[in-house]
Order: sequence, then structure tokens, then C-alpha cells
Amino acid sequence: MEKYWRYTLSAFFGVLLFAFDFEMFLASIPGLIALFNFNLNDINIINDTAFIVSAIAAFSFGYLADKYGRRLLFMITVLLYSFGSLITGFSFSVPTFMFSRGLTSVGAGTDEPLGFTLTAETAPHKLRGRQMLITSLGFPVGQTFGAAVVYLFELYNIHLTYVFFYRRSARPVHIIFQKITA
Repeated sequence: MEKYWRYTLSAFFGVLLFAFDFEMFLASIPGLIALFNFNLNDINIINDTAFIVSAIAAFSFGYLADKYGRRLLFMITVLLYSFGSLITGFSFSVPTFMFSRGLTSVGAGTDEPLGFTLTAETAPHKLRGRQMLITSLGFPVGQTFGAAVVYLFELYNIHLTYVFFYRRSARPVHIIFQKITA
């Protein structure tokens, strides 16, 4: 496989995973409100922290990528948001969600620009537009997969709050979720 295809596909899947995580977290917000007794201000604080961290990280990683190499930094971003997504499942309070979603955003905020840059730098001039298009399709495809998983969870009565390992209440999570959706 040509080098530019490896970078294009890596960037595509990196962006896809980031969009998948984003969609899954958005869909879990109603469950978070019920499960952890959050309110909309808490959710806004968590999301705003993630977006601010994402912007700062994108700027910082752009500089670091120029200094240490885009490929290395791209791999680090995928590891960071994968680890951040994992520890989100162990979050149990606004500060722990701010930390886990912030860590996810360090990777996610930098993954897309680094992926696009790698694709543009390695694709042959005549194929650059197509390769960039393939990379950019990672976002809607990732969101679509995320939405499909959410739909399947609902279809089979599996509630998204099962992805959170900590439970504030001794009551089964599906009962809590049913109360807020009734």
C-alpha cells in the first residue's frame, strides 16, 4: 500500500473514532443528568472545559508537530483520546468528567488537524483532493456509527449509562433512565 494511503486511512479512522466518541458522549447526557444528579450547568461546564482544552491543545500540538514530527504527534493524539474515552467510564463527578473529557479533547482537538496535514503532505498533487475528502468523511461516518450504536442500544433496551462503571444510586440504572424518559 502506498504511503499516502496509509496516512489517509489512519487519519480517516482517527477522525472516525473521535466523532464516534463525541456522538456517544452527547447521547449519554440525559443519562448523566439522572445518574449523577447533574444539571445543565454541570453539563455545560464539562463540555466548555473540553472545548477550551481542545483549542489550546490544537494550537500547542501544531507547534509540537512542526518540531517533533506530525506522525508521532498524530499517534499520541489517538492514544490520548482513546485513554480519555476509557477513563470517562470511571468518572463520577463534575471534576472527574472535566478531567476525563478534557484529556479526550487534548487528543480529539489535535487529531483532525494533524490527520488532514499528514494527508495533504503525503498525497500526490493530482490525488490530494480525493485523499482529503476521504479523510474528512471520517467525521460524518463516525457520527453515523455512533448514532447507530445509540439506536441499537435503545432498540434492544440497553441504556447508555451502562458504560459508566460508577453508580451513585443503588437502584438499577435502567430504572433511573426510564424515569427521565417517561
